[in-house]
Amino acid sequence: MDYHCKHRFLAKKQHFHFFRNSLNYDLIKDRGARKPLVPELPEVEVTRNALSKFMSGKKISEVIFSEVWKAQLLRDGSKFASFASENSNELGTGGIVGREIETVSRVGKFYFIHLKQVKNQNPESWTIIEGHLRMTGGWWLLPMGGEWPKDFPDKHCHLHILFDDGSKAVYRDVRRFGTLRLMIGEEYLERLQTMGPDPLAEEWEIGKMKNLLKGTKRNMKSVLLDQARISGLGNIYVCEVLHLASISPHRTADTIKTKESNNLFHE
Repeated sequence: MDYHCKHRFLAKKQHFHFFRNSLNYDLIKDRGARKPLVPELPEVEVTRNALSKFMSGKKISEVIFSEVWKAQLLRDGSKFASFASENSNELGTGGIVGREIETVSRVGKFYFIHLKQVKNQNPESWTIIEGHLRMTGGWWLLPMGGEWPKDFPDKHCHLHILFDDGSKAVYRDVRRFGTLRLMIGEEYLERLQTMGPDPLAEEWEIGKMKNLLKGTKRNMKSVLLDQARISGLGNIYVCEVLHLASISPHRTADTIKTKESNNLFHE
């Protein structure tokens, strides 16, 4: 796994009047050519990094949904669609307008927008917005004083977040499979308990990976795709890493030898 997308992002940024990450550029380019592309773990990390740098320390001044996406989310019982566009109250319950974004983190393919604590924080205060890009989601980011290109925003832009400094963040999703969820602190902690370790995290080490392969006779591909064991690995990377480690995807995890697990970790 590498961060080649990040270098393309930095190279392209200077050629545009607006700020966007390379994942969005590549996805839109490929979709225009009718070639679907599903974001993998490095692309989601590029998105997280861009969102964190752009949003951290900013206060939300307005949240605008497209009618079609809001209706879809409400049918699914979304708290985000129900409350996000409302003003936040002194307890941090209400909506998220007026709340400040502290940072953006990630576990696997999920990214988490952390809201700064309010003065009268309580257990029912909103603390997290959980997001997943799914197949076609992506963020477009416009700094203060910037201008969108002539044909943007388009009909596939379903969420506009305006900040108090005049900058804007737009969520674009052609197929509308992406998700955004509002969470209180307890829900966030419970969510993390269901997720396996992240292979790009600093604390990820070979001992953890070996432990994940113990006690199961499932085939290696299904084990590596199990998000409760390892977060963020998709079909493409699982197939590639098994091939590079010379391990058949049909091998059961309990037959993997120490040398093979070492090869798998370093790939």
